[in-house]
Amino acid sequence: MLQELGLSWTALDERISAYFAVFGIGGEMLVRLVLAAFLGAIVGIERELRGHQAGMRTFMLVTVGATIAMLVSWSFAYQQWPSVGESNQITIDPARVAYGVMTGVGFLGAGNILQNRSQVRGLTTAAGIWATAAIGLAVGNGLYLLAATATVLMLVVFSGLHFAERHLGPGQRGEMTFLVPWNNEVDQSIRDKLKASGARITSSRISRKPGGSEAELELRIVFKRHRRISQMLAALEKQPDIELITWRRT
Repeated sequence: MLQELGLSWTALDERISAYFAVFGIGGEMLVRLVLAAFLGAIVGIERELRGHQAGMRTFMLVTVGATIAMLVSWSFAYQQWPSVGESNQITIDPARVAYGVMTGVGFLGAGNILQNRSQVRGLTTAAGIWATAAIGLAVGNGLYLLAATATVLMLVVFSGLHFAERHLGPGQRGEMTFLVPWNNEVDQSIRDKLKASGARITSSRISRKPGGSEAELELRIVFKRHRRISQMLAALEKQPDIELITWRRT
């Protein structure tokens, strides 16, 4: 498409950079910060709409912070430092700050990873935070087209591939807890209805409540036909001897 317009990737990137350079050094830095916040917000809104704790504000702060770090690094690198002696000149590698940013954001993402029994949650969000920091560094370095393309790819990964995994992948996972009478008939009835709805039970645990008449039944399932699962849960809740305590997708 770019070739049809008589442009290459490099030429288009240079045109964008030349356009923003009209604002001067200070103005261009401000433009980069605003653009970084905008790109981070786009990714963060997608995460927030899906109910993740790391949402718009988190991703915006990560991209803006990474952009500031890159801008400060470039300012140090291109500053005219005084010579030390006749043959020694102070030089600074602007990429060194980028190394530190990516390492530090890695720790930030690790704090979002939670392990619950045999399941690990938050890996995708942690990877998204790390990738968003890289987008901020790209904006701070003036690679506008690269940063915008990376943002679009992140949205494709988060939204498009989520849809594909949900409908074409091995299935969606969920956890549910029921309060049931302490007998095998109700337990087996729930299991049979789950299987009839297209769910596969991966693990289960039943614990008897004090008094001995009721028990908590915890089930972990994998399912594809989520609509039938929802219908089945609604039907179970109408039964007087079964109470659905918790239900969530994992």
